[in-house]
Parts: sequence; structure tokens; C-alpha cells
Amino acid sequence: MSQPSLYSPLRSQLREVRVIHLLPSDNFDHDIHCELRAVSLDTNPEYEALSYVWSTPPGTGFITVSGQPMEVTANLLAALRRLRCRQKTRVVWADAICINQADMDERCAQVLLMGDIYRLTKGVLIWLGDGLDGTREDALTVDERDDFPWRDAPMDASFI
Repeated sequence: MSQPSLYSPLRSQLREVRVIHLLPSDNFDHDIHCELRAVSLDTNPEYEALSYVWSTPPGTGFITVSGQPMEVTANLLAALRRLRCRQKTRVVWADAICINQADMDERCAQVLLMGDIYRLTKGVLIWLGDGLDGTREDALTVDERDDFPWRDAPMDASFI
């Protein structure tokens, strides 16, 4: 899924993670293009975290990341198509793209940051799939609703 040449080393002392800048398109069927950027969680970057199902088989579609093709699952490709804006760039954290899957040390270090990645996001995007015919709500932004009782509850780190 990942190409090591896309990834420069992250500086763990700065709590760096990568985010993608999902470039806009006014055509739903156009190829997905995004830019990969490193940011420090300590600088309060604005991004949305994507939670989705890793479908099988892997590698059923291609996107372009920082000018290079990347193979992604059909489910992730579908999520990015639905989440892409028509006129503005959307900043998203998606683990399969933002973490160098070929680097086990990086994967382990990034897993340790996942609690903060989801806690510090401006919103969590939950992708359940394209849905059945007649289903219009494919993605749900949980953090935009004010009436969730757990919104301001302390996080139990034992669940992470």
C-alpha cells in the first residue's frame, strides 16, 4: 500500500504525524490527488481524522499522493471520493496513507500517538461504506453535533 519514497522520516520528539491535503475537484469521477505533509500535534494543526474499514483485498484502486501513484483499498478510495470538496482543499488524517506502512518502527510510534490524533482533530469522519441503494448518508461527522453526551467526557486511555 505504501511507497517508502513518499515518506520522509517523522521527528518523534516533535510528535509529528502526516496529514493529506485532499485536493478539490468539481467532477466526482476525477482521479484523487492529494499532498502529504508532516505536522506537529503540538502546534494544534487543523485536520479531520478518517475512521473507516480496511477492506479486502488491498490495492483495488489508485490515488496520486504528492505526485506519485499509491495503491489503496476500494473502501478508502470510496471514502476519499465522497469526502473530497468541489472547491477547497480538505485536510485529512487517514492511517493507510499518512503512516508509512512499510516501516514497522514508524507504525509502532504512530500507533502510540493515535489517541492524540483522534482527540486533537477538529472532527472524526466515520466512513461505513457506500451503503445500499437509497442510502444518502454515507459519512457521519461525529464531532459536529453538540448533543453527544460523551463530547466533553474525559477519555479513558485504557480503551486506546
